[in-house]
Amino acid sequence: MYRSVDCSACHAPGGQGSLQFVATPIECVSCHRSNYDAAPNHVAGNFPLQCMTCHTTLTWGSARFDHAFTGFPLTGAHQTLACTRCHTGGTYQGLSRACVSCHQGDYDATTNPVHAAAGFSTQCESCHSTTSWAGAVFDHDGPFFPIYTGVHAGKWASCGTCHTSATSYAVFTCFSCHPHDDKAGTDGHHTQVSGYSYDSQSCYGCHPRGRH
Repeated sequence: MYRSVDCSACHAPGGQGSLQFVATPIECVSCHRSNYDAAPNHVAGNFPLQCMTCHTTLTWGSARFDHAFTGFPLTGAHQTLACTRCHTGGTYQGLSRACVSCHQGDYDATTNPVHAAAGFSTQCESCHSTTSWAGAVFDHDGPFFPIYTGVHAGKWASCGTCHTSATSYAVFTCFSCHPHDDKAGTDGHHTQVSGYSYDSQSCYGCHPRGRH
C-alpha cells in the first residue's frame, strides 16, 4: 500500500518548502491517529496504539482482531458479525458475556417450546450452539425420558406431542400415541400388574426409560 503513497502524506513540510525526512516518527499511529480515533471507538475500547496488532499495510479496513484475548472467543456465526452488532453505542468494555444479553429477543420469541412460560433456563448454551439459534438440542434423554434414542425416537413431531401445557412441562401425556390411546387394550396388557392405573404419571413411573 505504501509504495503508492505520496511522500508528503507521511513527511511533514520542512524548511524552505522541502519535506522533513529526518526524525519522522516510525510508529504507525503517528500517521494513522485519525483512523484510530474514528469508528469503532478505539479509545473507549482501550485498543492499543500499536496498529500492527490488528492492521496490515495492505489496507486499514482489513483489520483482524483476535477476540480470544478478551476471554470470549468468537466461534460459529459470531465470527461473521460486525463488531457493532454486540458492541452497541461504541461500548467495548464491561459488556456481559452471557448469551442472553444479546439473545433475549430470540429467547422471548421462541414458541416451540415457549421458553419464558415454560421456565427454560436463560443459559442459552445449554441447548444452543454458536452455529445458529435454530437446531438446538435439549438433553431430554439423559435426565428425563429418551426421545432421541430408543423406541420413541422419531415418534413425535414437536414438544407439544407429549407436553400438553405450554406453561408447565411437568404436565405430559402418553396417550397421544399408539397404542396407548387404546385404553381397553392397554388395560388388558396390565391385568397382572399390581397398582396399575391408566394415567401418564403411572406409565412413566413404571417405564421411565420407555421400555417394556
